[in-house]
Amino acid sequence: MASQVIGVRFREASRMYHFAPPEHEIFVGEYVVVETPRGLEMAHVVTVPDPPAEGEAPSEVPADVKPIVRMATGDDRDQALHNQEQALILLRRARELAAAYGLDLYLAGFQINLGANEATGYFHAEAHVNF
Repeated sequence: MASQVIGVRFREASRMYHFAPPEHEIFVGEYVVVETPRGLEMAHVVTVPDPPAEGEAPSEVPADVKPIVRMATGDDRDQALHNQEQALILLRRARELAAAYGLDLYLAGFQINLGANEATGYFHAEAHVNF
């Protein structure tokens, strides 16, 4: 039976997430906007639904798979690029503050959602860190 979901990644070489395909044809390499617990995020399409075999009806999309919100526009791509630049600025500042406060941790990166209203920081620490 053919798969009826699209696979997307938010970052290169990261975990693949599945969403329901749009009504129109979609291709590997395109960008889509999806709703996540962190808000709207842009993702890269890495797999598309397989066409059904001859004489086979297309399978149903699983009920627990969310639909994509929309195809990403040029404005979405510009916003995502701007957010990546802001995340680097945020990372540099956070590293400065961690050093100034003597926090024994390594700040690995920040990710800002498409709406630029939520940032998530990633860090490594040998022991528990109280903020």
